[in-house]
Amino acid sequence: MLRWLWKTGATMAATQILIAIGGMVLQSAINAQGSVFLAGVTAVNKLIGLLESSAIALGSAVTTYIAQNFGAGEYGRLRKGLKVSLVVGVLLSLAISAVMILAGRLILSMFIDPGDPNAGTVLDIAYHYLFIMSVLLSSLYVLHVCRNTLLGMGCNMGTVVSGLMEFFARSSVAVFFCRVWGMETLYFAEPFAWCASTVSLIFMVIWQVRRLPG
Repeated sequence: MLRWLWKTGATMAATQILIAIGGMVLQSAINAQGSVFLAGVTAVNKLIGLLESSAIALGSAVTTYIAQNFGAGEYGRLRKGLKVSLVVGVLLSLAISAVMILAGRLILSMFIDPGDPNAGTVLDIAYHYLFIMSVLLSSLYVLHVCRNTLLGMGCNMGTVVSGLMEFFARSSVAVFFCRVWGMETLYFAEPFAWCASTVSLIFMVIWQVRRLPG
């Protein structure tokens, strides 16, 4: 049991380390764009927890549900729960995206100093970034459902692969795409990482679920 717990914890830690390193590489590229761009991105980053909170909660519930049914051999319930979780995740993300797109400027203005002479530019940068993230937010929710499904089924290496995909996606934008296509690519760095990780997770979930009896 201790060996299994260590293996599970180590793979989850490796996943988070990869994601964090990719985030640091991306942050260095953002810092190089100047204080105004950095202020706009920082304002959006303060909303990341709000954007992702429901995804994290849904992911935790998915892990418990999938693990219980996987352990009990209730593979029909497992498949049904996975499908329902994906639908719930997409609907939640669409609701949150709608709020952010419609009221994003108002929400972001609370994190920007109105006395700053660059406040208008900062708000434009922040809303542009928030809009792109909101449009692609569904991929983040699907990511959490799929990643936690693999965890619930004991497929720990699947989470490491998804972490690698996020790392390479963020790093490639910061190191390569930003230099080739300019600052605009930085707006897509986070959503690109979500989508890259989600695609790999979907294939792994499909493969794991199809291997189940029934």
